[in-house]
Amino acid sequence: HMLPKFGYDTGACMGPRLTRWWSQMTTQDKVGERVHGEMMAALQGWDSNGRWDTIRGAGLRDEAPPTLFDKILAGSIPADVVYEDD
Repeated sequence: HMLPKFGYDTGACMGPRLTRWWSQMTTQDKVGERVHGEMMAALQGWDSNGRWDTIRGAGLRDEAPPTLFDKILAGSIPADVVYEDD
């Protein structure tokens, strides 16, 4: 619910393994379905009450120049990767 507000494609952000897990938890697991429903209801309440509007920068993209860490993650600066996951 929140990632699209900030301009992110949920599927692209989560990767294939986490996307599969999320799909299973929100559609095939009774407890997961209930928790997901409760969270979505609360977030929709935030939407209807304009709560997002009071959070500084909510929904805005970071326009600052890339940091050293951004460049390492993007692969434009070499790094010795110890562990990487989807």
